[in-house]
Amino acid sequence: MKTLYLSDLDGTLLGDDSKLPAYSRDALNRMIKDGLLFSYATGRAYHKAMRVVGEVDFRIPAVVYNGVFVTEPDGKILLENDFGKEAEELFHEILAKGLNPIVYTRIDGEERFCFYDGELNEGLTRFLDGRRREDNRAMPVLKKEALFCGKPFFFLCIDEEEKLRELHGSIKNHFHSVLERDFYAKRFVLEITPKSASKSASALWLKNYLGCERLVVFGDGSNDLDLFHAADEAYAVDAAVNELKAAARAVIGSNGEDAVVRFIEQEFYKKI
Repeated sequence: MKTLYLSDLDGTLLGDDSKLPAYSRDALNRMIKDGLLFSYATGRAYHKAMRVVGEVDFRIPAVVYNGVFVTEPDGKILLENDFGKEAEELFHEILAKGLNPIVYTRIDGEERFCFYDGELNEGLTRFLDGRRREDNRAMPVLKKEALFCGKPFFFLCIDEEEKLRELHGSIKNHFHSVLERDFYAKRFVLEITPKSASKSASALWLKNYLGCERLVVFGDGSNDLDLFHAADEAYAVDAAVNELKAAARAVIGSNGEDAVVRFIEQEFYKKI
């Protein structure tokens, strides 16, 4: 049976240091060479993902930005989901809740993330620290209203849990909204993408695109829950949130001990 394996990155395929262990890298390259159909489904941008898994010889597309885009191994966009006319209405609702969002957008075909320095809380400050200097996508604006520009595809809010939960409750039926505690920084974040954009929808699209009969997925966080429900088989690492463990076929071990790759190895080589 032709099988597609998709793994989340942070907290799942990557170690606690947000790096890909050497064992996982080498084993994946060996299995991919032997015919394994493996890729990743992440909330990261393509180029951010490549910083940590760039040494893996991916030969099939990946799901990035929690399903907004499906990208070829070279970064070319294969599938794009966008807000359409609803983007501006959503933006103003976010502002009305007293939040200062980071807006990911495409301007003249180039990816940018816009932020307003005037009202930065501690979480936003920590998130932007370094990014504004090292990431050429960074685009500071002089007033909050100017955050809405180009063709927005992803809104990121970092604030107090209560404020984020209120917004999440009011929009979750109209957009794909995920509220969770950040794995590394231990802060609350709300990720908002178009209703048509989700890890699950893009993973199923990719499964069909590749002509696969079976989808096996791995994850650790709340933003993997829809992916777990869509998969034929889903496995959680042992540090996963409880709701994900409840949706998993099994808990396979620690992300710090190459659990995902070791699981795939056993299954893949048993079949060939």
